[in-house]
Amino acid sequence: MNPIIVEFIAVLFSRFKINDGRIMYKTFYLTLTLLLMTGSYYPLDESSGKINESGRIIIHIENLKNQDGSVLISLYNNPDGYPEDWESAFQYQVISADGFSGEIYFENIPYGYYVFAIIHDENDNLKLDRNLFGIPREGYAFSNNVRGRFGPPGYDSAKFELNKSEIKQTITLIY
Repeated sequence: MNPIIVEFIAVLFSRFKINDGRIMYKTFYLTLTLLLMTGSYYPLDESSGKINESGRIIIHIENLKNQDGSVLISLYNNPDGYPEDWESAFQYQVISADGFSGEIYFENIPYGYYVFAIIHDENDNLKLDRNLFGIPREGYAFSNNVRGRFGPPGYDSAKFELNKSEIKQTITLIY
């Protein structure tokens, strides 16, 4: 239970003399009403006091060219490091392409705004290989299936909101 509510209940009970059953019932119903109104039955983030809601992001990947190497998925919650620095991502997964089912799950993700970048890393060097002109030689994709003109799409154009228990995006890799 929320520590603020517990303290409030303690103060409330200390203020009343319980010499009459009516005061006890009024206090009980008042406390119960306050508990229900404040939503204290939700898990709270101790630092901010806000309701800590989270959900699941499901990414269904289509058009995987072959089963060589790995599929690298980076989930970002801010533009820092996006899209190249997968180690600075909020979360990332590296999954073998051999026998890959086509779906990636990110579980218990706090509600908010996110972007993901996907690479079919065929040679397992954990980066997107490019030719002499900077054009990618391996498969790649971004959330919302957005494409950049001369380079990766901007963070804001690929951003999506997780605001319910589960969202799913179907993404087509570009080769």
